[in-house]
Amino acid sequence: MPSLGEMLAMGQVKQAAVLATQRLSRNPNDGEALVALARVSLVEGDGARAESLLQQADAHGARRDVALVRGALALHREDWEVARTLYLPLAAQGDDRPEVWYGLGVVLLRLGNAEAAREALERAVTIDPQAPSYRFELGRAWAMGERVRPAVRQFVCCLRLDARDARAWRFLAELLAQRGKVRSAERLLKRGLELVPEAAVLREPLPTPAPAADPNAALIEQVVELLGRSRNREALALVREAEGKGVRSLTLKLLEAKARESQLRPDEDGVIRAYEEAMGMDPKAWEACNDLGLFLLRRGQRHAALAIEVLREARRRAPTRPEPVFNLAVACSKGGRTTESAELARRLVSSLPAEHPFHGHARALLQKLGEA
Repeated sequence: MPSLGEMLAMGQVKQAAVLATQRLSRNPNDGEALVALARVSLVEGDGARAESLLQQADAHGARRDVALVRGALALHREDWEVARTLYLPLAAQGDDRPEVWYGLGVVLLRLGNAEAAREALERAVTIDPQAPSYRFELGRAWAMGERVRPAVRQFVCCLRLDARDARAWRFLAELLAQRGKVRSAERLLKRGLELVPEAAVLREPLPTPAPAADPNAALIEQVVELLGRSRNREALALVREAEGKGVRSLTLKLLEAKARESQLRPDEDGVIRAYEEAMGMDPKAWEACNDLGLFLLRRGQRHAALAIEVLREARRRAPTRPEPVFNLAVACSKGGRTTESAELARRLVSSLPAEHPFHGHARALLQKLGEA
């Protein structure tokens, strides 16, 4: 016979409530039954009863389960900071329940930390790939980070698992509309309404797509698609053809560098030249410096000194971003400057919240350096 938690996970709410009530009639101190009834109360929208039951369960030692349900209760109340303080300790302990990582991901997403949210939600999806809500929130995290393709994949997975998820239909349609595919977006909304006719969100008009900020947006998208399919020679040829026609774009220059590096025989001099030209296009753009530094590190330790120099420039251009700081710390480590590497890593650990990916990366680097 499945446990109460398994019954609730399978959607057998009424059956779980009946069984939990029967168990409590025999043993009023049954912590698992109290937690199960608290979860049922939460589903029914009775937060006060849920909290009362959780207090009883907490008194009988079911603290780990109580913390998880209290986190869900805080999510229901949209009390994001409280939810964060409840989920973080569970995640820090390596809790393998997918609800922990899902809850943490949702909280971080609502607090605006899309990158950390994505990592948490990816872990939830890895543990339980069949949960449509996990897929939906992971899609939102990708979308918030302006990563359209992976966002679309997750929304599609969500709909394959639950075709009546109106939110996924809506988000998927809006992503298409934002890319100028308005007719396809409208067809999606129509299909969603056929399946969920009561969903008002699918009747709302689509937002007017904003004009592309980069006049070369279509060309850039084509190059990105070619690189994504490992058609690197075609991507490079397309970039060079555009440059031959006088097209100049920082994004295209960065893509040129990636295309040159991705050849069967990487054009190292061409990669470095492309990154250096990109660095000169915009004195505030840090990505070119950062990417060049990473490329040099991939080429081996003999390039560590130059990588350090370039990554210092990336940090100067973006002093508040953690990426160039961490990459500079790694470069210093490989270049034998362990004291400076450890100092940079410690700054990240002290300045970033525990859930931020670079907080964990910096801690791991300190351990490697023997400074933890």
